Amino acid sequence: MKYFTPERYKRLQATGMQDMDAADADWEIAVTEYERHLETIRSDLPESVRHLLDDFSLHDAEVFFMGRQAGNFVLALRLETPPRDFLVLTYSLLEPPNIGPTGLPRQYQSSKVQWLFDEIDLVRNGELAYTQSILLSNGWQVQLSFREVQAVAVQALLPEPVASS
Repeated sequence: MKYFTPERYKRLQATGMQDMDAADADWEIAVTEYERHLETIRSDLPESVRHLLDDFSLHDAEVFFMGRQAGNFVLALRLETPPRDFLVLTYSLLEPPNIGPTGLPRQYQSSKVQWLFDEIDLVRNGELAYTQSILLSNGWQVQLSFREVQAVAVQALLPEPVASS
């Protein structure tokens, strides 16, 4: 992760007012820099990646499943935003996923796995490819190298969506 690093995330957990304000300001700088970066690569991103960026808010989505199937990586998420649909992401991988700990201290990790932040980038090694780094609330970072992603939103019938208050 270049912008939404575990270190920046840890600083957001500060309790002192001055530290919280400094962490929030630093985070806003990261958001601005990442948005600027996305604009520079947007025209090189496939429609499926632009669809993912534009049409879904993945922050705080609950991760129900991650797994591999042949050359694909599949994630099943329950979106936080109403109507709390499920989202199934299927990545056509160029190499095996890299999944490992981020170094987040235990006090910042949760047993309910949620999608905290992610970054998308492109790589030009002869063939145009894409990367996505995902920071999860259990302390894992998932790094994917892929050529395409398919996003399918599914309306939940069971379990029934929880009414938002």
